[in-house]
Amino acid sequence: MDATLEHRLEVIIALLFLLLTIEVYRLAGYFGVAFVIVATLITFGLGSKPSST
Repeated sequence: MDATLEHRLEVIIALLFLLLTIEVYRLAGYFGVAFVIVATLITFGLGSKPSST
């Protein structure tokens, strides 16, 4: 009985970890796109100022 319960707990923990990993990658995808846009704007914004002066 204990072995079965332990196995179930391991499976539940593994599934929760998998779900957490998927959510982290999903959030990283959203924030990654936003970060690329912001970094591009900052790079072009800062890059155009020294060249214009």
